[in-house]
Amino acid sequence: MKRNSNAMSYIEVLAAIAVTAMLASLALPSYTAIQRGTEVRNFRARLLAMSAQARSHAIESGLTTGLSFDRETNIFEVLEQETDGTKIELNELAAPSNMVVIQMAADRYESPPGGWWVPFYSDGTSAGGGAEIQAKDWTFSFIIDSASGSARLQDGALPDLSQDQWKAGTYEKRP
Repeated sequence: MKRNSNAMSYIEVLAAIAVTAMLASLALPSYTAIQRGTEVRNFRARLLAMSAQARSHAIESGLTTGLSFDRETNIFEVLEQETDGTKIELNELAAPSNMVVIQMAADRYESPPGGWWVPFYSDGTSAGGGAEIQAKDWTFSFIIDSASGSARLQDGALPDLSQDQWKAGTYEKRP
């Protein structure tokens, strides 16, 4: 019987499949890490944008607008505080599943779980605050400056915000 030299044998096909599977198993962790890194970078950018949105809304509407965090759902929210004290949700941002909020501070003090609220006022200032967030082996902090109301990101643990206060903070208390 004459064998077709152009055809692959069953063993050669199995060997090619095995090599392909091994290469895919080596590439998958790298792809997953790249995807998670992209999720974290996108989240960081959206968190900064959300903070700017809250500040802008407070200036435009004349109402106190702030950021809040719900530990149970792992969601950051922009909330408008009405004159009667009720809060209306304007926007939300879910943290990726691989991220954990470790510590939070608002108005210079550490916040209890579920109690984080950083308000922005109509003059563009804020009570200030921040959050320490861990994504696998990477820890970064999200910090809101009280005097300017601007937000920034910083690698590492949440710094001590107890000395951060807006200019009139020693003379009168914000509502």
